[in-house]
Amino acid sequence: MFDAPTLRRLAAEAVGTFVLVFAGTGAIIIDDLNGGGIGTLGIGIVFGLTVAAMIYATGHISGAHINPAVTFAFALARHFPVRMAPLYWAAQLTGATVASLSLLAMFGDVGSMGATLPSGSALQSLALEAVLSFILMFVIMAVATDVRAVGQAAAIAIGATVGLEAIFAGPISGASMNPARSFAPALVAGELGSLWIYVVGPLTGTSLAALCYRLLRSEGERLVPSPEGEGGALQRAGEGLGVRSGGPIMKVLFVCVHNSGRSQMAEAFTRVLSNGAVDARSAGTLPGGALNPVVAQAMAERGIPLAGQYPKVIDQQMVDEADYAYTMGCAIDEACPAVFVPSEDWGLDDPAGQPIETVRRIRDEVEAKVRTMLANIGVTPAG
Repeated sequence: MFDAPTLRRLAAEAVGTFVLVFAGTGAIIIDDLNGGGIGTLGIGIVFGLTVAAMIYATGHISGAHINPAVTFAFALARHFPVRMAPLYWAAQLTGATVASLSLLAMFGDVGSMGATLPSGSALQSLALEAVLSFILMFVIMAVATDVRAVGQAAAIAIGATVGLEAIFAGPISGASMNPARSFAPALVAGELGSLWIYVVGPLTGTSLAALCYRLLRSEGERLVPSPEGEGGALQRAGEGLGVRSGGPIMKVLFVCVHNSGRSQMAEAFTRVLSNGAVDARSAGTLPGGALNPVVAQAMAERGIPLAGQYPKVIDQQMVDEADYAYTMGCAIDEACPAVFVPSEDWGLDDPAGQPIETVRRIRDEVEAKVRTMLANIGVTPAG
């Protein structure tokens, strides 16, 4: 029913969410059994460290969402294929439920199984959960989807945010920020009356944060290579210009389904316009047998021949080597592949079967997107 990569991603989400709920709510249960020996500070630290550990452990496999609200927000902001979202939710809820059932078998029904319950009014906790989730998702968007952020620190930044919010807000709302984390213990303990707070609040907060970050991210802000290290870090313009002498300043992967049109144009434009400053590649999940001849004609009209190019299948090495990925039309093409590196969807129409006039329009849109991308990383496009 599902291919092997999809099953691995779903398994990683289930395991990651299992560990989060088992460790986090387990700390609450044990704290109750020991008369407060762990405390609010300890519980917050457990949640934060567990999130950080799971990002390091499963981020390269599934993206380490381990939170249905995060998956929803990524899909809303077009950083994740909509078709994959229900599968992720099912995996996350399954992992969380197995964790709560395991804790029930070990300790019995103690401390409401770590369920999140408002200590004040429902409206107060709803507002708090929305704000906490907004802050968390804003941090996630910054470190997981923006090439300007230091991606290696994502787990630390996200884990620290979860831990800090759990420490200061836990006594009021439970600081869930995660419908799966609240659903499982509520289901097992029979504490479903307030569950809606921990679904509506996180979904609202993460969605607003994802959309807000997209608006705040300055499309025209110029970035340049950092002179420090070989990690490809970027810093703001004004501190230096030019391409790193050791090679391209970043590696970009353009992905669609058939790799016979849009992604090929994006790769070609990037190579030509960046003068080698960006290492561009393209691939597809179900590559076609040959390039779209109308696409080749449209590119030839711009003096960029695609002779010798052919559709390529995406593989894990391509993903691992990419600093950033662009999908061509997740909101349009429901078969759009999931790419688990920092990514953005360009929302381009598919040129397949289109007349030359339409393909020329799509070609020009691709070129405009590429020029904007290059300007954002401090490369002056040729021409």
